[in-house]
Amino acid sequence: MFANAETKSKQAEYFFKTLKSDKKTYKEMSDKWKISIEEEALKTRAYRCNHGTIYGNNKKTFDLSKMQRDFSREFTGPLKGRKINGWAILYSKFSTREHQTFMQQLKQTVTTDFEYQCNKPIEVCLKGDDRKVTALTDTIYELQQEGNLDVIICIAPGRKGSSPIYEGLKYYLQTECPIPSQVILSETIKKNFKSLRNIMKNVMIQICAKIGDIPWGYKALPLMDEPTMIIGMDVCHRVGKNKKSVLGFVASLDKYVGKYYSSSVSQGEKQEIAFSIEKLFSQAIKELIKENKIAPKR
Repeated sequence: MFANAETKSKQAEYFFKTLKSDKKTYKEMSDKWKISIEEEALKTRAYRCNHGTIYGNNKKTFDLSKMQRDFSREFTGPLKGRKINGWAILYSKFSTREHQTFMQQLKQTVTTDFEYQCNKPIEVCLKGDDRKVTALTDTIYELQQEGNLDVIICIAPGRKGSSPIYEGLKYYLQTECPIPSQVILSETIKKNFKSLRNIMKNVMIQICAKIGDIPWGYKALPLMDEPTMIIGMDVCHRVGKNKKSVLGFVASLDKYVGKYYSSSVSQGEKQEIAFSIEKLFSQAIKELIKENKIAPKR
């Protein structure tokens, strides 16, 4: 972390020295904007915040200041999790082998690598051509009507960046399907046999978060001595026919900073400034109060 800051400081110093070495350009710029540039960065005293600790299952902790690798390897179960009673795995006859590999590794994952209480999933082989998104969406719609699923996992054809249905399937799952879902590509299973164990663990971690459980939390973060809400926002600018921008908004709801309220709103084309922040903040605060019986102080 400090090496990175030091590198950036040296890069900035080099940039300003280079700029000032071209005296004609520098004079034109300084005369026009009525500014002068110091080559050395301004030095000031600052407070170094505590890194905090990641808190996992079985009271296992991971010191963030000593983090050298993916900390998800350190944990073998969720900090807070509930049993998955009903879930379905969808695949096609063209992905039968990948499906069998997936199921074998899934069993290993939920019993050993990321222990999760769950019933045996329903395995659904698609009737139609899995290269058509409707083959999956029609089956998902039928499963929705039964109303007893907590999670849907789809094994979709193709590889990353070139799946014929990935984008359409994800759009349907995010806009039309109220059931938490996960999509994994058949080529990911086929081509990553040796690393599939780690991939499957990450899949279960994502599912844990999507169904509202807490894979891990944080302790001793700065400013968390009182009820505090941590908020993140970003704007995505879409391309193509629908060029509306989308603002994504998340807000933490618990003391472990592991459970979140999330929402999104459409905005004008290439619009960075958000005009719906007060509504998003208000709803997030209501959700935190609902969860904790107290409003955030920070």
